[in-house]
Amino acid sequence: MFSQHGPLAFAPPAFFFVGMVWRDVLFGVVWLVAPVLALAAAERAARLRLLIQALALLLVALGVLLRPNAIFAAPFLAAYVVWPMRFDVRRMAIIFLPAVVLFYALVPLVYYGILDAQRQNPLHSILVFDLANTIASFPSPDVVAGPARRRLRVAQRPSRGSR
Repeated sequence: MFSQHGPLAFAPPAFFFVGMVWRDVLFGVVWLVAPVLALAAAERAARLRLLIQALALLLVALGVLLRPNAIFAAPFLAAYVVWPMRFDVRRMAIIFLPAVVLFYALVPLVYYGILDAQRQNPLHSILVFDLANTIASFPSPDVVAGPARRRLRVAQRPSRGSR
């Protein structure tokens, strides 16, 4: 049923990368839908427009939660969601830093406050799995060290001219 390396697809690093790819896809879709909703609601009645803009702002916030490094791009998208028919540089300059701080505060509030996530170091887990794979891929230390030991013994023999 499986090929020779088929079960390797179920290794934890494979799940990690699949999760990363789907998280990026979801992030892209969410951030694409948010401005489209805002633009579609721009010509609607005030009550409906505000409801759709609130939904679009929630999608922007969800994008920041999916990709916390997006906090510097989120204010631009949020400004577009709020004012889809015009972009004003002065207005953007005024709201940029407060919006970055707001989005920055959103991530720990939701992750550690609401969801009660535990702090971990995923990079360390990846390095441990890579190290374990590297060790498992090499032959036993005796096979690797055998030729090196022979070369060391040859190098340590006294030369004929040193007597």
